[in-house]
Amino acid sequence: MLTKKWSLSSDRCFAPEPEQRQLARQFFYSISSLPLVCPHGHVDPALLANPAACFGSPTELLIIPDHYIFRMLYSRGIPLSALGIPSRDGWLGALITCYEIIGTPGITPVRRLINRAASMIPTRKLCLAMVVAPKTNQLAGLYIDKPELAWKAAAKLSAKLHIKYVDKPFKQVLSVMPEMYDDIWTAAKGMYKLEPVVADGGEVIIYAPHITEFSYTHGRVLAEIGYHVRDYFLKQWDKFQEYPAGVLAHSTHLKGMGTFDFIEGEKPRIRVTLATGISPERCAAHNLSYRDPATIELTEWSHREHEGILLVPKAGEILYRLK
Repeated sequence: MLTKKWSLSSDRCFAPEPEQRQLARQFFYSISSLPLVCPHGHVDPALLANPAACFGSPTELLIIPDHYIFRMLYSRGIPLSALGIPSRDGWLGALITCYEIIGTPGITPVRRLINRAASMIPTRKLCLAMVVAPKTNQLAGLYIDKPELAWKAAAKLSAKLHIKYVDKPFKQVLSVMPEMYDDIWTAAKGMYKLEPVVADGGEVIIYAPHITEFSYTHGRVLAEIGYHVRDYFLKQWDKFQEYPAGVLAHSTHLKGMGTFDFIEGEKPRIRVTLATGISPERCAAHNLSYRDPATIELTEWSHREHEGILLVPKAGEILYRLK
């Protein structure tokens, strides 16, 4: 049983070496009466200097500035995109377009960029590449090798399990999103995993009555930029270059392929319609079409492939491509 009250040393934050500790102590006491925010922080000085500064999203305030936090979360298998941390490799994919790159064999430019970055780390690297069997939580394959070799083997198996090839495009696709997709940021898979099999001038309807937000993390930015084809941003780059590249990439992934010029304006290849809990006014403000989800009866959409209509009951898992 402790009989002496335990207390922390006032020198606990200083170096143990006597001379360094003495200098640190002198410096500390010379400023100790000043306002102290944190002995070690990752706070943007603008938040302290500008009375009009705003915090933004929780990710922007608590995670992005603190590399210790997001490295710890990332090391536990949580992708940066799930943390709301945009990445430049996503913008590279957007430049090529999701339509052209997703599900293609071989080493894509995005993967080549990642491999190049990894090659700069002077240590032995090993990749554990897992492939999960569709509609299960079971492993279909686990490849352990050098990153390039493990990734290649896993991608080959995934192409067999996770890509469905069809003979001809559809004029209308109804993507039914499971409730695990809780905003459009994540439910965009219902668009870009079906886009390759939608005919020119066709439509993808994302059916998710439970979704009420575009993005819990990046909603403010998306409200400013909306959803547009790639060239809309590239040909007006002076207006959009300061926005997070990952958010721009998401915008183009959902809107899909298309063209833009200053005379003809924006011409998407297909129409993207939201049948969600998001209002028609907000859809229009984000440059997307709206449909009341109450008008959709799923049974009326099934078995109509011969009419050019495809129902995908659990969209987001399987990639569809033309043969």
